[in-house]
Amino acid sequence: MADRILATGEGPLIVEEQVRAGLIPAFHFYIGMLLLASGKERSGKEWIRMGMAGEPGGLFSNSYLLSFLERHGGKLVIPETIFSDPAPYMHFASTPMLVDAKAAFRTHCIHPCPGSPNP
Repeated sequence: MADRILATGEGPLIVEEQVRAGLIPAFHFYIGMLLLASGKERSGKEWIRMGMAGEPGGLFSNSYLLSFLERHGGKLVIPETIFSDPAPYMHFASTPMLVDAKAAFRTHCIHPCPGSPNP
């Protein structure tokens, strides 16, 4: 599906029949990033925006990405200075909301692997 979407620049599709329900927001994130990295900003943002609608509580990767794009003129750019002073990052990383978000992310990653003896 990714190859077809990349070739055609299709907007968000109904993917419930092809993608497991719990992975639909991640699929939208993936397709959005793929389109953005290929220079198809409008289509990429559409996929990301649609992915925001189905994100489970605490896991907001599409929301974070869209916010980043809005702050950087719609471009995937590397910020000039990434945590030149680590103190603000350490504070941010230890906030209860982020600690909970990390736990939700781990749960989200493990959920698709219910039969795995060592997820």
